[in-house]
Amino acid sequence: MKIKNIVYLTIIILIVFVACKPSINTNKDSISKLEKEIFAPNVKFDSLKVKQLINMYIDFADRFPNDTSASKYLFSASRLYVSIENYQQSIALLDKIITNYPKAKITPDCMFMKAYIYDDKIKDYKSALKFYNEFIKKYPTHDLVPAAKASSETLGVPAEVLIKGFEHDKAIKVDTIR
Repeated sequence: MKIKNIVYLTIIILIVFVACKPSINTNKDSISKLEKEIFAPNVKFDSLKVKQLINMYIDFADRFPNDTSASKYLFSASRLYVSIENYQQSIALLDKIITNYPKAKITPDCMFMKAYIYDDKIKDYKSALKFYNEFIKKYPTHDLVPAAKASSETLGVPAEVLIKGFEHDKAIKVDTIR
């Protein structure tokens, strides 16, 4: 009789555990709902909701690492970290994608974004150059290679100087055409 009760109790515990465990679709639906709230037109930026969404993205990727959305959600979380100026956390997530999802379609974009953050946000030009070059070497035919090359050639040059240079080059071209 005791064995029968233990078996029944075990079955009930398993049923409750499985029934209470959130499904992939439930998680995706919750994420989608919050995304719609945050990114709706004319909605004021809410840093608490953004942080909540970041946590939901990361939690999903931790719970369901083999789901095709995991790397996309981590990339979205990384981009949101940039929007709240938490660059180190953004880079940490990009590194996680690069390491854990090397074949994912967004991995090259992650490598480029990492270089860009070091370049434009952190102003660590030595690291930016290193990561732009790694990106170019690993993905030589990627659409972002021209941008990576241009960025690596102008590291640390203020935007005003670049604009003046472009205007000067344009003026020279106009004069030579006449």
